[in-house]
Amino acid sequence: MFPSISSGSLGALVPTIRRMLSTIDDLAESRDFATFGTVGEEVSFSPLTHELMRSEDMGSVQVRIVRPGVSVAKEDGSRSVVQKALVTSL
Repeated sequence: MFPSISSGSLGALVPTIRRMLSTIDDLAESRDFATFGTVGEEVSFSPLTHELMRSEDMGSVQVRIVRPGVSVAKEDGSRSVVQKALVTSL
């Protein structure tokens, strides 16, 4: 179904992928995008900045970050959430 990829050829792609990620990070930073939250961090839930993984977790006060969120700077200096951080209840 899928073509076979040897570990050697896959390993050869790693430097290229790292360069691509670095370029994407640089572009995002130049456009004033930034991530917020650290994977594994335990924080108070905020519906403005967090998205629950499961609806059963509604009402959770403390949550754990599964995926950081993304924000962008606005002209007035404040930040706007582009992608909420994905969280799960503790």
